[in-house]
Amino acid sequence: MRELENIEQELADLRSRFKQALEVLEGLAEVQAQFQDLSQTHLKLKEYVEIAAATLAEVDQAQSRMNQHFLELEKGVDARGDKFRQELLEVRNELENADRNLSEKLARQMSYLSEGNQFDARHVERLERLEAHMYGAESYIRKLDRRLRTIRDILISVLIGFPVIGLALWLLFTRV
Repeated sequence: MRELENIEQELADLRSRFKQALEVLEGLAEVQAQFQDLSQTHLKLKEYVEIAAATLAEVDQAQSRMNQHFLELEKGVDARGDKFRQELLEVRNELENADRNLSEKLARQMSYLSEGNQFDARHVERLERLEAHMYGAESYIRKLDRRLRTIRDILISVLIGFPVIGLALWLLFTRV
């Protein structure tokens, strides 16, 4: 009887151990499922890293192209600005010469009239026309000065704006 009790006790112990072994196996099955999930997550992360690296390479290429285009544009703007400034200086010099010539003619006409020469209506008309031409030339010079200042301001805005836009695009693409 004692042996029977021992056998029953051993069977109970074996059942208990078997139950514990089953629990451990179930835990191992859960760990294996978690490892499979972790493996899939790792593969997805690896894909995302590859996509991000490709996107970063594209952004770097786009930034290089943008920098090259910006340099070309800046050179073009500088060349055009220099050419425009030269043309404006030439026009300004021509207008100043014309103004000087008109002023000299007006002074000669005034001295001619002030010397007591015969006062003629034609002289008055010529003086009025000369005065109108001088006023027009001065007006045109002021307009050219305003345009030159406007163009200078635009060029400054463009030269400041492009690097700011480039930086903003670079920041935008690098945060993706």
